[in-house]
Amino acid sequence: MRVWPFPKAIIAGLIVLLASSIAVAAGTKQFDVSTLGADAHAWNAASSLLVYAMRDGSIWSRSAPNFASPFLITKLELPTEQRVEQIVWSPEGDQFAIISPRSPDLWDTIWLVDPNKSEVRDLLPPGAPFGGPGIRALRISTWLADGRILFGVHCGTGCVGLHGVQSKNRGTYWDFCDSSGDFFWSPANDVAVVENDREHIGPASLGLVSISDGVEVPKGASYYRPRKECPSIFEGEQPCGTCGSSQAGPHFDSWFPDNRTVLYTEAGLNSSKLKLWDTKTGARRTLAASGASGMISADGRYVCFVAPEGEKTITSRSKRVLFQVLDLQSRKVILSKEVPAHTSFQCSPPQ
Repeated sequence: MRVWPFPKAIIAGLIVLLASSIAVAAGTKQFDVSTLGADAHAWNAASSLLVYAMRDGSIWSRSAPNFASPFLITKLELPTEQRVEQIVWSPEGDQFAIISPRSPDLWDTIWLVDPNKSEVRDLLPPGAPFGGPGIRALRISTWLADGRILFGVHCGTGCVGLHGVQSKNRGTYWDFCDSSGDFFWSPANDVAVVENDREHIGPASLGLVSISDGVEVPKGASYYRPRKECPSIFEGEQPCGTCGSSQAGPHFDSWFPDNRTVLYTEAGLNSSKLKLWDTKTGARRTLAASGASGMISADGRYVCFVAPEGEKTITSRSKRVLFQVLDLQSRKVILSKEVPAHTSFQCSPPQ
């Protein structure tokens, strides 16, 4: 792990991380997960347990602080040349869910695993809703406190359908809406910003989806509905019909700890602004007239972002990029340092 040499007063809390390795931390100890050669992994801080999947479908665990003596939890029967794609822990940390193709139909499904009993249950067995022609592709979006696992299903070009299944009983499902982008859940996990990119035909837009928006699907019934777009709240300031994946429009960056304020980038053809959106009142205002890819510290006081140096906006051709830290309390930029154009970073408050 490489850390940029910022001033000593800042380095303890405001850190730029290059994505050269993946590590989980247990107290002061770190374990490099990349050394395992796993296809997917998930860390449970509450139980200090690391769970990971190997290419043969075997699911293993290691316990902190030493991460020694791997324990075999179970082994999934994977179709040839397929792999485990995702592992997600429940909010309570007593179970985890796995996304992987099912043999023999090759459809992605959600396996519910109890690590203490090595029990495995298919939450989307044959005959469950949310199927379709071709191969079903899934991705878990979030796991709610009430036991529902919300997941996205590929529903055609530029389409992701948001659905749900109850992990605490059998055969209860929910349907939400369809998006052309991703879902970003709030700290309280009760509402998500949905990023609609309109299949790259601008302007892009941001909207909101609540956990109360789901419609329960009757048990044992076949289910079909026409495509239903998740509602947009506002669109980008500048339309762009030929910009591709970097089109003009708003792009989600981060939630504030207050569970209502969203930081987003308003990307234009010749400029990019960092903005705030109050999801309760709908009010929006500019935070930085030139900036993008913002991230908020855990205490909500600092905003880390990148800004172009000598340009109005950041593009794939930008050579000089500034990493900046804005103190919202003093409303001053307390750090500005040139970094490589494609650096990834984390933002945390000074200690």
